[in-house]
Amino acid sequence: MIRMREQTIYCSVATLAPQNDEGFNMANVVITGTSTGIGFAVALALRQAGHKVFATMRDPSLSPELGEKAAKDGLPVKISAMDVDSDSSVKTAIADIQGP
Repeated sequence: MIRMREQTIYCSVATLAPQNDEGFNMANVVITGTSTGIGFAVALALRQAGHKVFATMRDPSLSPELGEKAAKDGLPVKISAMDVDSDSSVKTAIADIQGP
């Protein structure tokens, strides 16, 4: 958690780090709070670094900028709805990220 001018910004990052063909650790990264600010910037920076990014935010339809920027730059980012204050939302988002 980061405090700035009476505003609290939440950004969480979780990683798993398998190696790619060249032996470098490439992570599968789940980032919360990616609609703006630090979460937004971290999602793009880690994707540009070659990691597989799963970006989450409460309502992706209200903040399409991450998807637009990632598409414009040719950086595939999986964006999912997730409210970290809701256990059911977190479970649904993780199931969506993990896929079938």
